Amino acid sequence: MSSNNHRRLLQLTNQLSINPCSDTVIDPKKSIQDERLNPSFPIQELTDYINGGAENSRLKKMVMEQLERDPLWKVDDYPNLSLQEIRVRVFKKVKSLVSYFMNEPIPMFKLRFEVINLVDPGFYTRVG
Repeated sequence: MSSNNHRRLLQLTNQLSINPCSDTVIDPKKSIQDERLNPSFPIQELTDYINGGAENSRLKKMVMEQLERDPLWKVDDYPNLSLQEIRVRVFKKVKSLVSYFMNEPIPMFKLRFEVINLVDPGFYTRVG
């Protein structure tokens, strides 16, 4: 066998053989959990930066908790609702937003809209 053929055969053998590093299986769920437990950066500082400051982060968290506790903003049952039931729920949501609009300063109301977009992304489409 010529040295060229021999070299090529060795290359193919190396490519086809099992690499000891690649035979271990990594559990993606565990890997993500491990990363979340040991972040390489301060999570709260990043959150505050993205939200425009610690006060905005606090307000967004407060609004998110309000929406999570309010059964009106439950969205996991939408596939099981009739069109009429969806319309009724949307109008109830609009009614609750009007009361917030009348009683909150505009910056807080805008922040509420940002959080609503996260909780129920299709809300604005359904409102029209």
